[in-house]
Amino acid sequence: MILTEKRFRLAPMSPVILILTLILLVIPACSLAAAVLRHRLMGAAGILATAIYAWVWLRFRPTEFVVRPTTLDIVWPLKRRQLRRDGIASVRLVDRSALHAETGWGMRVGAGGLWGGFGWLWTQRRGIVQMYISRTDNLVWIERVDGRPWLITPQQPEAFVRALKTSLSVLVGVLLATAPATAGTIGFQRIAVADSDGKPREVGIWYPRDGPDLMQPLGPYRHTVAVDGPMVGGQSAGMLRSSTAGPSTRSSISSWSPSSRHICPAPDPQREGDRR
Repeated sequence: MILTEKRFRLAPMSPVILILTLILLVIPACSLAAAVLRHRLMGAAGILATAIYAWVWLRFRPTEFVVRPTTLDIVWPLKRRQLRRDGIASVRLVDRSALHAETGWGMRVGAGGLWGGFGWLWTQRRGIVQMYISRTDNLVWIERVDGRPWLITPQQPEAFVRALKTSLSVLVGVLLATAPATAGTIGFQRIAVADSDGKPREVGIWYPRDGPDLMQPLGPYRHTVAVDGPMVGGQSAGMLRSSTAGPSTRSSISSWSPSSRHICPAPDPQREGDRR
């Protein structure tokens, strides 16, 4: 299978943001026009506003989001940032009501109003969220394993979500196909721990063990593991990762082991992209 990249431009502005942007663009135009009429102070204000607007366009407003096999690239005219795919726990579409339920009330820190909202969104429940939106609908929420969540508005949001989920599936399949064979059975256990808000969070643990194993549905995949089997003496768990994307490890892949070679996607009608 050939892994290719997919590019998604920042979505067009929604009507509210478009109107606000047009109003804000009038300010430097009027100031510069006043400078022509010999109001030098207004001319200085116009130049300052133009410089700020250019800075927002070049450094705050992203132009596109690039889904690659191992990274998600966020591209600005003067910079680029990469999020590793194995550091992304989940991606989903959210509307305004779902966003409010996730974050509570919030306060923007950064550029806002001009072409959209870009920078930080300080929220009541989730702390700081990286926000790069040009619309008030068709929002995409990216949950990260370690790090702040992201809120973005790519063009064709449904296709973006599918591409990012497919990228993860292909990456896991390639890693497992190229991983060296390891003797023994993979054990798996689920435990519950409290997060920073005191809410229970399910955690999946993979570890080496001896004994029989069975094909088990774990999230969107099926693993050949021995659930709740004893750990092999003298060995430790290969990986431990909290399922921060949702209330259960069944809703997303929490982790994987290179020695768990028998893995295949299991369609889930609740997941975006598996519905027909």
